[in-house]
Amino acid sequence: MKKLFGLIVAFLIVDAVFANPYTIERRRPQEGSKENAYYILPWFVYVEGIGELYGGVFGVANILGTGTDIAGINFQNGRFHIKGVAVNDIFLLGDKESWFSTTLSGGGTDIELNELDVYDVGTDSPNEPFPVNGKLKFIAYQTQMRFGVDRAKLSYEVYYTNDHIRVAPEDASDIPSVQEEMRKRATNPASAPPEPEADSVTEAAGYRYRFELDLTDDRFDSRFGLRTITILSQRRPSGNFMHKNKTDASFDVLSREVSLFLPVFWTDDSNHTLAMNYYLSTITNKNEDIPVNRREGNSLGGAVQMRGYPNRRFTDLQTLYYAAEYRYSWIGSFGTSGGGFALSNDELEALQFVGFYEEGNVAQHYEKLWDNLKNNYGVGIRAIMSSVVIRFDVGFSDEG
Repeated sequence: MKKLFGLIVAFLIVDAVFANPYTIERRRPQEGSKENAYYILPWFVYVEGIGELYGGVFGVANILGTGTDIAGINFQNGRFHIKGVAVNDIFLLGDKESWFSTTLSGGGTDIELNELDVYDVGTDSPNEPFPVNGKLKFIAYQTQMRFGVDRAKLSYEVYYTNDHIRVAPEDASDIPSVQEEMRKRATNPASAPPEPEADSVTEAAGYRYRFELDLTDDRFDSRFGLRTITILSQRRPSGNFMHKNKTDASFDVLSREVSLFLPVFWTDDSNHTLAMNYYLSTITNKNEDIPVNRREGNSLGGAVQMRGYPNRRFTDLQTLYYAAEYRYSWIGSFGTSGGGFALSNDELEALQFVGFYEEGNVAQHYEKLWDNLKNNYGVGIRAIMSSVVIRFDVGFSDEG
């Protein structure tokens, strides 16, 4: 099977280099979307483990031609409510067409849980969630240096989280937060949960360093090329300017991601692309006697990785994931949405139909990542607009 996969990849690389040497001429400029492209998308979403969510997304892209974007979300049901807003790419040095530029971005998210199903730690955790409730707030600021007109990016981010998420009590007794329970189980599964503090709130602050190299035909809707992303997230007792961590826990999370896009067959009004993705994330605890906050760790399941499983179905310290998608893009003169299903002046550039297959695993120890791999498959459809991709995927796994 591995030899067959290698032969397929080799054939596709040869095809991309020799059969299609002049077709990859679609890299859009830095700003990507049209100037002042706005969208208000009333939307319905179903997320396994959360349920049906009603709300929508909004945004304005390439504001006044500066390359700055603003976007927000608001979804809720009787058990779950998420709202957030972000401002992306305020240029401090240079502009969207400069070979070198510096930008500032920032945003925040608030989540309220009346009752949310979460799962125990590990890839062998039972398929029976337990409910949690509470609130979670996340705030982040990012500065970024760009080189080669968006070909390479070096980012520095500070973040702050504030949560009071707890196991939903069946009576009036005080139950420790699910994060604390998971931390304890990670180092000693047989241990009892830690004693809770009255009205305790878990606060944390840290840093992230990110390097991205983008050699694709388009950063927004890639159909040919290579992209690599490396992120180092650090938590230290000193915290950052938003908060000083009260714990002595000190750890790093290193994630590495590689995406490869190979054209199979292209015409003027359609193309076929094989998209492959590899992701590996590991966590290192600098203080071996202090448990790690698992929210800084890794998870699989949901809308991004392992789409055939519920949201955050598998969590642990280390994560392995890889996937393949076969994408058929139907390119046409669809024009603007014109207030049809959305209030928008944006342009619909293509419809994309997708079939995907994914495998992944989580583990407490790195050497166990390749044992007991989970897999799933599915189909999807995407509306490729100049400022946003609207995506609908359905995944299937051995859990439904």
